[in-house]
Amino acid sequence: MKKQAVLCAAFVLSFFWAYDIFAADTYSGKSDQGQPTGTSSDTAIIFYGKVIDQYGQPVAKAKITVGKEYLSTYRMRFVGVETVRTETDATGNFTLTGLLIKKLHIRSIEKRCCEAAREIYEKTYSYDEGSEEPLFKPDPGKPVVFVLNKKCDPGLVENKKCRMLLRPIWEGFTVDLFKGFSDPLTKISKDQVATDIKVSIAPAANQDFYTMEITAAGENSGLAEKEGMPHVAPDRGYLPGLVYTFKNDPEIKKVLVYHKGRDGKIYSRLEINVQPGSEGIKINAELFTNIEGLRNTDFDRIYTQEEISRIMGKQLSYGAHGYREAVADILQNTIEKKP
Repeated sequence: MKKQAVLCAAFVLSFFWAYDIFAADTYSGKSDQGQPTGTSSDTAIIFYGKVIDQYGQPVAKAKITVGKEYLSTYRMRFVGVETVRTETDATGNFTLTGLLIKKLHIRSIEKRCCEAAREIYEKTYSYDEGSEEPLFKPDPGKPVVFVLNKKCDPGLVENKKCRMLLRPIWEGFTVDLFKGFSDPLTKISKDQVATDIKVSIAPAANQDFYTMEITAAGENSGLAEKEGMPHVAPDRGYLPGLVYTFKNDPEIKKVLVYHKGRDGKIYSRLEINVQPGSEGIKINAELFTNIEGLRNTDFDRIYTQEEISRIMGKQLSYGAHGYREAVADILQNTIEKKP
């Protein structure tokens, strides 16, 4: 009986010990709340930050993601990392307070139509006086400044998708900025002229390689390869066509080009994934067209849906009846009005 009582007591003690460890592991901190008093040897820190664009202007409502590294001494020493999120105010400033931590990691700073290289924001700040790392000393008069490069102004971007399997007797597909991709079951002849873009794929003589030729139709139209900031069509460097050669193996080949069409008034981004196989060539393609004639081809379905509904004066769900017609009307007006 005594043996059973001892075993029972040991089980209960081990349960509470495990609970203490679990509690230290799963504590969820916030930007204005630290760990419970007496459970950590860390310091309650303050961090002052500011986000600006490349022109020195403050970036409001930028989303900040921070990792906080803490050292718990409740029952046993435990090191953990948790995530804290906040955002900048109207002046681009943000402050983190009340966090009981050893180190603070800036993991990401994000806002729509802005971007920054990871090395700009991916930094660590140590508050541990016993660490070999330099001690970070916050100064409210000198916040840590992060720069988010503002891309061109946001615009309405329409997205079209296509999946198809090309067999040897088929030679490609066409893309129309209004209607989207041609029917994958329709054979595209070599001499067929596309409304906007034509993609032709053909095996080489030795069957070990395939060539993919992308051509732009129309005056003042052209294609340019990716350069500079993602999703933003370049100012120059457009050519009538581009040719790619890739091996006849199952590896997926990715091609990204920018298209300037409709007499140079409309910008699009065309992404094509090509994967040769025993049954043919698998194609997975997407087109992102800025229907306002801007170079920004960044795509956000909700933003597009809301903006088009606002312009048309009625609620239009993505893909619903009348949505495509509304997009086509805006695109046509852009072409007619743009010099």
